[in-house]
Amino acid sequence: MIIRLFKTNHIITNFFVVLLSVLLWIPGYYSESININLPYFSLSNNFGWLFQMHAVQIFISSLIIGVQAVLLNRIINSEKLLQGDSHLSALFFVVLNSASALIISFSPIIIANCFVIALLYTFFKLYNTDNAKSRLFNAGLIIGVGVIFFSPLLLFFPLLWIVLSYVRTSSFNDYLISLVGLCVPLSYLLAFVFLTDSIFVVSFNDWILIDTVFPQMEFPRSHFYFIVTLLILFGFAFLNLFQFLIREVVKTRKLSFVVVMLIFFLIGMFFMFDRDFVSLYILLTTPMSVIMSGFFYKMRREWLAELLFIMLCLGIFLNYFL
Repeated sequence: MIIRLFKTNHIITNFFVVLLSVLLWIPGYYSESININLPYFSLSNNFGWLFQMHAVQIFISSLIIGVQAVLLNRIINSEKLLQGDSHLSALFFVVLNSASALIISFSPIIIANCFVIALLYTFFKLYNTDNAKSRLFNAGLIIGVGVIFFSPLLLFFPLLWIVLSYVRTSSFNDYLISLVGLCVPLSYLLAFVFLTDSIFVVSFNDWILIDTVFPQMEFPRSHFYFIVTLLILFGFAFLNLFQFLIREVVKTRKLSFVVVMLIFFLIGMFFMFDRDFVSLYILLTTPMSVIMSGFFYKMRREWLAELLFIMLCLGIFLNYFL
């Protein structure tokens, strides 16, 4: 029934997406606050007041997740990545971002996901844009601003150049304009660091390479049931993606490969997290939601889709109550 509801494209479903996000985050009101390490130069430090009001940060975070889900879903529908319009991408994004009490808290990663979604939108628009200079500048600017919130996002800049070379015929000016976009916000950051005499407070290694947000923690056994279930479903979805890409048009094939490249870059970023599994998982929810929504949308047996989704939700409930 849930898959059937979100398989439709009614505008009212956007409201249910946000409502579902708020409801799934209710256990966060009754859980203890998670200790989060904020990077020294991160603008996330300006939201420190949120960490002092547990209920407020849970509510605001759930709303941000809901809005992100709606925006991601609009991007997927506008680019026709699925065979038809639906709200399945939004559904899986909300569910995956509510999978554990470990991630039900405000963190820089939630803000970083805004930049991941915006960057994915820019990547898609590079394919069918005649004059891509403004898109490329915006992409560099998005990465630059995102770095100020969460420094490992700087690794997305090489991905931008790879995507640029893959989806269109590029020139030297295209690479240069994206670099200019990246340097604009970073120049403001450098000026701030210099004027406040903070340039030697932390080393480059501490700032960009060891930027762990969630400290090392022990995972209960119930988490492993959810992770195993999620990996099995995602494995089938990943194989299904390549099976259908053979028959898809060139645009769908290329944009789907962009999503796959995003996954591999995020996994590679894991080595910059000092094994911060939670941060990696939250960032992966964006591309994973896209791929899993395609798998469930194409599934002909509706009862099987509902059953698999219930199994995934069961893993989430085990995380809460065991």
